Amino acid sequence: MSDQPMQICTAFMKIIELAEHIGVQDIKSFGVPWTHFVDEHWTVAVNGQDRSCGVYFTNDNMPRHMDLDDLPRYHAAVWFNGWLAGIFSPVGGTFAAGTAANEETFVAAIDAVIGK
Repeated sequence: MSDQPMQICTAFMKIIELAEHIGVQDIKSFGVPWTHFVDEHWTVAVNGQDRSCGVYFTNDNMPRHMDLDDLPRYHAAVWFNGWLAGIFSPVGGTFAAGTAANEETFVAAIDAVIGK
């Protein structure tokens, strides 16, 4: 067992910063995952529930996204141009590694929104 404190993954930390920036609080009270269109490319969903939940995009006025039948509790998912690009918890997970869609470009998109 390590004495090192656990690091929160960068992408998850940026989502927390984004939520704080736009005034989102207590996502557990939503009853479903919180979703947010970050910009024209990136979308995020965070499941603050004590159970796995699906994430479904049904609004015909928004760009179509891949639905996600099972977002584990306390995890986030991100989409790039409607395609699922990552699923992770505060301590890590999986993220796309393309030249346009990767953790660094996601973080940069959030920084642009929050003015960093």
